[in-house]
Amino acid sequence: MDSCFHCGSDVLVTDEPLFVNVNSAPQPVCCRGCKAVAEHIVGNGLNSYYEFRSELASKPAEDISNNQYEIYADDDYLELIAKRNGLNHEITLSVDNIHCAACAWLIEQSLYQIDGLLKISVNTISQRAIISWDNKLTKLSTILQKFNTIGYPATPFKVSDVEHSIKQKEKQYIKRLGVAGLFTMQVMMLAVAMYFGAFESMESHQIGYFKWISFLLSMPVVLYSAVPFLTGAIKALQARTLNMDVPVSVAIYGAFIASLYQLIINGLDGDKGEVFFESISMFTFLLLIGKYLEFRAKSKAILSNANLSASLPETVVKIVNSEEQTVLLKDVIVDDVIVVKAGEKIAVDGNIIEGQTQVNESILTGEFAPVFKSTDDTVLAGSVNSDGFIKVRVTATGSQTALSEINKLQETFSDFKPKYSQIADRVAHWFVFAQLVISVFTYWYWSVNSPADALWISLSVLVATCPCALSLATPTAYTCVLSTLSKTGILIKDAVAFDRLNQIDTIIFDKTGTLSEGKFSIIDERWSSDPLPAGLTKSDIASYIYSLEKQSEHPIAKAFNKESLGIVGFDTSANQVSNVRVEMGKGISGDVNGHLLKIGSAEFCNTKVSDFNIQVVIDDCVVVSYQAQDKLKTDALSSLTALKNDGKTLLMLTGDSSTKAAHLVQNLPLDEVQTACSPKRKAEIINTLQSNGHATLMVGDGINDAPVLAGSDVSLAMGSGADITKQAADVIVVNNSLKAVNILLNNAAKTRRIIKQNLYWALLYNVSILPVAMLGLVPPYIAVIGMSASSIIVVSNSLRLLK
Repeated sequence: MDSCFHCGSDVLVTDEPLFVNVNSAPQPVCCRGCKAVAEHIVGNGLNSYYEFRSELASKPAEDISNNQYEIYADDDYLELIAKRNGLNHEITLSVDNIHCAACAWLIEQSLYQIDGLLKISVNTISQRAIISWDNKLTKLSTILQKFNTIGYPATPFKVSDVEHSIKQKEKQYIKRLGVAGLFTMQVMMLAVAMYFGAFESMESHQIGYFKWISFLLSMPVVLYSAVPFLTGAIKALQARTLNMDVPVSVAIYGAFIASLYQLIINGLDGDKGEVFFESISMFTFLLLIGKYLEFRAKSKAILSNANLSASLPETVVKIVNSEEQTVLLKDVIVDDVIVVKAGEKIAVDGNIIEGQTQVNESILTGEFAPVFKSTDDTVLAGSVNSDGFIKVRVTATGSQTALSEINKLQETFSDFKPKYSQIADRVAHWFVFAQLVISVFTYWYWSVNSPADALWISLSVLVATCPCALSLATPTAYTCVLSTLSKTGILIKDAVAFDRLNQIDTIIFDKTGTLSEGKFSIIDERWSSDPLPAGLTKSDIASYIYSLEKQSEHPIAKAFNKESLGIVGFDTSANQVSNVRVEMGKGISGDVNGHLLKIGSAEFCNTKVSDFNIQVVIDDCVVVSYQAQDKLKTDALSSLTALKNDGKTLLMLTGDSSTKAAHLVQNLPLDEVQTACSPKRKAEIINTLQSNGHATLMVGDGINDAPVLAGSDVSLAMGSGADITKQAADVIVVNNSLKAVNILLNNAAKTRRIIKQNLYWALLYNVSILPVAMLGLVPPYIAVIGMSASSIIVVSNSLRLLK
């Protein structure tokens, strides 16, 4: 079988084989979409793309209609998403399918053929393109159509507030660093000449002139580049606290004012008075370099969490009066029906009402394997429709989507100050106070014994012992671990609980939906030998069971479908269901057409325990029993074995009262198994464990386990992204994988270990450098390098949590 010349897919044998002529040779293609894109590339003389590409192109959609881009021709809408650059417009696009430099070359060469396109810059790493165009000559809709035509669909990229803020700060750092570097070089030229005796033959007033020139050259450094340190110190003092900006500002501006004072009182007499303008400038420049490197390292961790929803499409295709219409995402409301085609990103949460497809939910779950979805299944904003055509009824938009909720959880966790961080902040506050006192004492001592050295030695003490690393020790670690956990589908709802994970010694598992897949099927049924209630047939009773179970969200309820009950084609719409009551972990009851129906465990139905775990009672008469079977998750044995090897005590508490429940988990390394446990009983067992000094982690499915989850020291719920806002747990595993328990505990232990390393290093450095600096053995520029290096080491150590 041939492979598609354009995308590499298999070319199926059909009555009408498709080819495209490349360099006068016919090449097979798999579909009309690939044929159209390839012909466009060849027709525009861009054959070189096929020679130099490092990867095959992505398969385009066969329906290459460009109606979806009409909204971008609206000038009013353009003002909302693009920025003006003089008379022209500029916008950043998120571009799909970019693999290599050949892709970027193809895009640029193709787009430059558009009359009115002024500039395009494609970044293959970030998969973004910045374009500038004259809107009078061409429209954005035309440009986006061109992207789509050559197989690289593009949409306007929305930069999050976090990323925008980081970019703005980075620009400010570069500007201040540039000014400091430029003027430091000028000041240092004069200083070096003075150090090497170039001024020895000069008159005193000439040396005085050069000192005043040094003062003027240092002013931009002190009055612009070093201002953030001063403002930070002022804000700290206004808040009646001390931070690392305080000693830095005292060092910079104290030395500057002292040097200026010497200039003023000595006038042009260059032989008198010691000035430190070159040291101040070099000190500020080196400090800014260290701060910038530290900023870049922290930004890497922050940006790995930010912008989850930045690339959602601006528009969707909505069904209006039975016709497709492109509308803005902000105009979509709950219960609208939208169309999502193959390759498109889903912009809302919703339920599929027509079609089936494979969906990539990696942005939510961390799992890149596509998930099969069909009618009635849930799809979530941010996921990608891989290959099918589906219609989706909207259930949530904007801030109400699961993706938005994940963003909120991340922001909450990022703002959390753990116990270690609170201790470090208090230590840093008093350390700065002690540092100021010690520097004053150092200045006094050296002013008595060596007045010429007093100022620079006290400055070195202030700078070298600045507790920057101490304050960075924990926030950077928590930011990094948040990013790592989010990428694996683990969401932290309660940051305080994350701190308690390292004390956990006992883990309690629910069975259904936790150790097992929670996908039940009816494997056997046994009808009572007693006569059925008067006037009812087996089909009537089966339809009653179906109607009542539709009111439940429990995984077992899904097993009672029309196929399993043998009533396919049976009309159940006439069944009147009322007085429905659900008892968590036990069963469901209600009136159906005047009959009291109870479905659930033997305890719930007041029947004998048997191998059949679902009993059905009508009007106090047992009519039928079902055996609903589940199966263990594929990763249950390996995950629990790893936990057991780590020394954890493992328990299973399940509400299943059948003898099959214990048999299902008999091969798992569980220390104890208890069946027929009501939620109340589970909570009592956990309370007993806690009173005996055990720290507990409860792992459940979040449906029937809310009271138990709330009672445990830390609770973890297995649940889909759509149920995030409903969960009562401290931690949510979006992808339902048991491996998440190991990952969570391992990352908690690694985070604590790295935080301790950071704190030990910061304290060791400060304690070691202090006496050396007081003895005058650390020049100011070495003090700056040491302080910056200490902070960078701490941040870099925290970045190991991103791996």
